[in-house]
Amino acid sequence: MKPSMRTLQLLSILLVAVLLLQGCATAAPKPPAAPTAAPAATAVPGSSRTPSVPGWSLVPLDGSSGPTSGSLAALGGTLWAATFAGVWRSVDGGSSWEHLSDDWCYDLCFTSDRRGWAIGRDGLCATADGGATWTPVAVADAPRDLLTVRFLDGAHGALAGGQYGARHGGWVFTTADGGASWEGARLTDGKLKGVCFANAREGWAVGDMDIVHTTDGGRTWTVQLHRGNGGLALSDVVCSADARHCWAVSALDGSIWKTDDDGESWRRVWGDWGAGIGGIAFATDEVGYVVGIVYPPEGSDDAATTTSGLLLSTTDGGDSWVEERVGEVGGLDDVCLPGDGRLVVLGDGLVLVRPL
Repeated sequence: MKPSMRTLQLLSILLVAVLLLQGCATAAPKPPAAPTAAPAATAVPGSSRTPSVPGWSLVPLDGSSGPTSGSLAALGGTLWAATFAGVWRSVDGGSSWEHLSDDWCYDLCFTSDRRGWAIGRDGLCATADGGATWTPVAVADAPRDLLTVRFLDGAHGALAGGQYGARHGGWVFTTADGGASWEGARLTDGKLKGVCFANAREGWAVGDMDIVHTTDGGRTWTVQLHRGNGGLALSDVVCSADARHCWAVSALDGSIWKTDDDGESWRRVWGDWGAGIGGIAFATDEVGYVVGIVYPPEGSDDAATTTSGLLLSTTDGGDSWVEERVGEVGGLDDVCLPGDGRLVVLGDGLVLVRPL
């Protein structure tokens, strides 16, 4: 997952305002009505630091203070959490966490129990000791904001990012030698914020205005979907191993997009302007999960109406989604499936775990 939902929402809203002031007259499409929400999960009051939510085990990230938005990674039974407050690791499925580093990170991935990559205040960083120490990695001609790092295996990886201003646009960089060298190019006018590869040749990148696709390992890219004025505002993307299915999510308007034909057509399958999506993960081509945040209705003065965590689940490949509110935990920033029958979710200063 990436920068926090709150950061992405504010940046995306600012982008729309700037483009409109510059005279861009094309308005973003009005989103379809959101599906009827399922009843909210009732939270049992606990301590202000670690609330209680029925059905979930809530584990605080010791040493954190305040919001710690970030992302999760899982590999071979080990979990990592990257946050603005540092990096944590769990070797027991998320039941307990060890604080490894104070390095500020908001996205990470691992290719072995020791080798990993992260995006943070210093841009791209690498670790060779499981996340205890991180070393900055230079990426020639990279934009100011690198936002996502993903590795398919020990050799093949990709970065997405961008910037606004004199050198505005969205970039993707790829490596085929384990990060020893990176090659990339500016692909779009808006930032690119998420990237994924199904194999060493085929992948997607998504961002404020575009979904782009490659079939040659990132040497060339084609635009599959474009919406001006920041009309997509996509922040994360995942794809199936056969590259037929791909899903992208938005932190701005809570939308979910999908394709079932290798990107020849894309459709919006869920959306709620009162929500923001933080992360997405699929266990199979049919079963997947999305997490995020639900904001109080605009103008609400009900003291009992607060933000709540959002969990969406699908069993039909994303054609329909079941909504669940996860109360008293604020926003949910990322979700992962370690493969041990558990669902692991990162929130503000804590991790939530429950059986699938």
